[in-house]
Amino acid sequence: WNRKGKNTLEKRYKDNIKRILKYYRELIVTVTNEPNLENLKVMNIKTLDDLIDVAEQSRCNIIHYETKVDIESKLYVIVNEYVYVYVITGEKIK
Repeated sequence: WNRKGKNTLEKRYKDNIKRILKYYRELIVTVTNEPNLENLKVMNIKTLDDLIDVAEQSRCNIIHYETKVDIESKLYVIVNEYVYVYVITGEKIK
């Protein structure tokens, strides 16, 4: 990784998360501590649209937690004994 590449990924991450938090602000709650996922079955979600569908269908909020400052966030939807997880990075949003 060169410095320029890292900055580009950071910038893309910030752009991605800013756009998502603004567009879905009615659904998303940002927390400062990582959710406790003990005793939950983790389901990794492939696309942001799929996660939005799960949240809307289950009438649950999306929990946003920044796992690595300026690099990565995770979005969680907790429904019964399942937690649906979508990871946001500087990569393209799926």
